[in-house]
Amino acid sequence: MLRAFGANRIAWGSNFPTNAGTLAGLLRTSLEALNFASSDELDAVFCDTAEKLYPALTRCATRA
Repeated sequence: MLRAFGANRIAWGSNFPTNAGTLAGLLRTSLEALNFASSDELDAVFCDTAEKLYPALTRCATRA
């Protein structure tokens, strides 16, 4: 899906706390599944798209 739609059109969502596992574990699983992605693509999926959808976000936690 990443290659088909582009990283700038995908936002990560954990469905936490409904999804089984810890938030850290869900993030780790997602990062492992995207091990082929570039750092720019990961930034888009985990930060940039959310910042576009939710303008009140001023800084992504992974960039802190």
